[in-house]
Parts: sequence; structure tokens; C-alpha cells
Amino acid sequence: MKTGLSMLLTNYIKVKMKDISFIGLNYNVGVLGLSASMNSFGLVQCINDLHQANEIGVPKNYIARAILGAKSLTEAEEIIKS
Repeated sequence: MKTGLSMLLTNYIKVKMKDISFIGLNYNVGVLGLSASMNSFGLVQCINDLHQANEIGVPKNYIARAILGAKSLTEAEEIIKS
């Protein structure tokens, strides 16, 4: 029986879309980009989690997934700021 992290982090996913592809490790209950991932433009991200009591704004898992679509670090920064 799997326990702890090995039970949650079990998926390696590779996605190819029209002009971009990305790979990443994924939790069973999240969207791709929530753990370690990389896109075909060389952007790599590793997401860490600190629980926050206030949950205002866009959840980080959706922002992390959007960053996977960025073609540059500047574009990724703009996604984070918007």
C-alpha cells in the first residue's frame, strides 16, 4: 500500500499542444504545473506550498498551469503579476 507523498504524487504527464509542449510531475488531485514541470521553451518551475488562512485571488495551481504556457521568463512574470 502506498502512503504519504508516494500516494499523492504518482503521475508523470507529457502534453503536446499546437505550439507548445510540457512535461511535469503531478498530484492526483491537481492540474499540471502544481509540482515540478518544464515547457518546450525551457521554462522550468518547481512549486512549493505554504498553507495560507486567507484565500483571496486566483489559486496558485491555476497560475502555475498558466505559466507553463509562457514562452519567456518575462511572459511568465506578466502572468504572475496580472
